Amino acid sequence: MTGVPDSGVRNVLVGHSGNVVQAGHIEGGVHFHGRVEPEPPHMVPPPTPHFTNQSRVLRRVDDAWAGTEDETPHIMLFKGLRGSGKRTVGRQWLKAHAAELPDGQFHADLTGTRGSQGLESVKLREFLIASGVADSDVPATAEGRAAMFRSLTKGKRVAVCVDQALTPSQVRMLAPGPGRSVMLVTAAEDLTGLGIGERVTPVDLEPFDEVAARELVGRLIGADRVEAEPDEVGKLIEFCDGLPIALCVAGALLAEFPRRRIARLVASLDDNQRRLAVLSPNPELSVAAVFDTAYDCLGETEQLIYQALGAHPGTQSVTRETLARVLRMRYSQASEAIDRLIVSGLVTETTEERLSLHSLVRLHASNTATDEFHDDVRARFLGYYHAVGVAAGHAVLPSRGWRDRLLPHLAAFDDRVPEKPMTWLAEERANLLAAAEAAEESGKPEYAWELAIMLWPLHERGKHFADLATMGELGAVAAARAGLSGIESLSRIQKGFADLQSGYPKAAAETFEHALTVAETSGVEDLIATAVESLGLAYLADGDEVRAGRLLRRNLALAEELLREAGTGAEKSLMERRRALARMHLGKVREAAEATELLFAAREWFARAAKPEVFNVAKCDLWLGITFTRARDFASALSHLSGALDTMRGQGRHYDEMLILTALGDLAAKQGDDTAATDAYERASVIAAVRFPDQEREIRSKVAAVELSDSDGQLDQSGTVA
Repeated sequence: MTGVPDSGVRNVLVGHSGNVVQAGHIEGGVHFHGRVEPEPPHMVPPPTPHFTNQSRVLRRVDDAWAGTEDETPHIMLFKGLRGSGKRTVGRQWLKAHAAELPDGQFHADLTGTRGSQGLESVKLREFLIASGVADSDVPATAEGRAAMFRSLTKGKRVAVCVDQALTPSQVRMLAPGPGRSVMLVTAAEDLTGLGIGERVTPVDLEPFDEVAARELVGRLIGADRVEAEPDEVGKLIEFCDGLPIALCVAGALLAEFPRRRIARLVASLDDNQRRLAVLSPNPELSVAAVFDTAYDCLGETEQLIYQALGAHPGTQSVTRETLARVLRMRYSQASEAIDRLIVSGLVTETTEERLSLHSLVRLHASNTATDEFHDDVRARFLGYYHAVGVAAGHAVLPSRGWRDRLLPHLAAFDDRVPEKPMTWLAEERANLLAAAEAAEESGKPEYAWELAIMLWPLHERGKHFADLATMGELGAVAAARAGLSGIESLSRIQKGFADLQSGYPKAAAETFEHALTVAETSGVEDLIATAVESLGLAYLADGDEVRAGRLLRRNLALAEELLREAGTGAEKSLMERRRALARMHLGKVREAAEATELLFAAREWFARAAKPEVFNVAKCDLWLGITFTRARDFASALSHLSGALDTMRGQGRHYDEMLILTALGDLAAKQGDDTAATDAYERASVIAAVRFPDQEREIRSKVAAVELSDSDGQLDQSGTVA
């Protein structure tokens, strides 16, 4: 400030002053009322008016906030899939708690700052100016601005929202001073290290369940439209996979055309290839743009792994080891990049070793790769699951001879057996099925029948009958196209077994009849015998013991003929095993004297085999128990059934445990011990309810009729098909 020109007087004002008056002549008084303080800043955008049910997440933040000390700002770090509504939840919480944070709400969006320098300094300048600091008084350096912001907010109650932070230092730079304040942070990168000197509460978000998703759609388009097309809304939610951003885009599209049926949009979303494009109609309303932003921030290795995940067959999780092997990377290199993908919000860690992609992220990942890369990596995934799958299947049940007779070339994969083959098979079951389903389209139809046949021990032991049926059908169709009648027959036999064990003996019989016809054209005698045996078991389960007996006796004759024609060594051992199985199955339908002779002979072979087959020993004991129950030799029946129960429990064979408990109930009922019968049936029913609901009704009927029942308690299900 300067004086009047040419007056010879010069007045200079420097530094700070609240109120300044310059006047040549004053009449009356000049009154100063103090400096006018600016209103507390309100920089945070409001939450969406359609905010929907995140009560669990909000409670988590409430609980953490309730324990916040007055001296330390509390950082709420929101984590979750891209598009899951992390920043929206933070803003909703802040709206509900605004009265507790009266001294200001600050907002810094750091989206897209990879490669940029100093954006946090720019944001701090905005914070200071919003707090009433004159532009000329804002420090020049980021450190100076951060220090001034901490000083201004010391002892106050403020909220700082930071979106898409890349580093812990960015968050620390924007932190308020000591006091009961809060920071609401979403991360674009790994913020490991944040929390060493700060108080941090991680808050995880997940996609909506159907109830919350349906509520959100109703808020967006009106409850009347949701009620008018409830099934179509269900499909819409399924296609959006519960992701809030996708549901919001779909809702906006529907709201734009209020007279259109929801079914019209659903039909366009039904096409996997177009779904992401439909949900990304323009840059301002785009699911793809959310994923693009995250993808563009990834490094080269992370992008490569992300593209590979888009080529993975099926929709299930994949292990870090599988990705490393398929991409031919060191495990440590792949694992470090995977960790960064998890932090980016594109990949979810389901367990320490397994990863999954949201269905829409999977489509995006697939679109980021070239066709050549996608097809190459997909072929590698299929090759990996095929090689390790057939090796593990054989390792679990090497005594099953079909590989060496029909698929001897698979022995080349024996060096691919995982450390725990059955555990690996169980964990990768869904991926193995997906590989078989993708085999034909990928130009590897042989994978379908080879996996179908070699994964028998996984499906049979685990009682995964739906997978067994699907695999059997895939293998049979592919083998039939290739003109491989023997392999087609075996695949159909396995499919029929799935029907049989699922409680559909008539359907199983039809499948076995077809398999037998195909086997006879192949001329493979042991396949013919297997088809005959399987058909006999189907008739037995259907209650036709006469036809079952004829077929199972024919099966034993065929087994004995095959044994006579066998050579020595492994071939002879396989045929001896076939005869033991044939004896066990025929023993199920014969009168007590012949049945016990057959069952004891089979049991002896299984017990004395080079590698004793304790499972089939227990199966023989089960049927010996049933036979002795019919013959009213209750002590022998109890002895064999108790031994079988111990074995099956020890091996985790829940299905067979259920059958044995049912047989023990039949034994007790035959003895007139209603209490013991009811107890055994109830225990069997518990297993059925949890694992085998198709069998639960039959067992419950036994519980209801226990006092009236005087039947022989014939089990409806048959034993193992080899």
